Amino acid sequence: MKFVIVITSGPYGDPRLKLALDIAKSVISGGYDLSVFLYGDGVYNALRCINPATDEYNPLSDFKEISKSAHIYFCESAGMRRGVDKSNTLEIFKSSGLGELSDMISSADRVLSL
Repeated sequence: MKFVIVITSGPYGDPRLKLALDIAKSVISGGYDLSVFLYGDGVYNALRCINPATDEYNPLSDFKEISKSAHIYFCESAGMRRGVDKSNTLEIFKSSGLGELSDMISSADRVLSL
């Protein structure tokens, strides 16, 4: 089974991000194929400079764990509008476009958008 998770929430202040990453880890642990696509404010999650306080949730640790088994993309167009590009993102995030998201969705069995 193929899953696609579209993340539209940024790294801070939105519980949907943690929920999406928990679901992603569950999908991977179930042995399913997973692609994650960061869109809208979700592209901020790809920034290399994310540095939450030690007592706050750090989404990068979850993204790094997920990247071992899944592909993680960020929307190049949404990134350009928000100052996010390959020069300031971590290597685990691949730049992509809406055409590729469309292809992922059309071949997926399940799509979640959070």
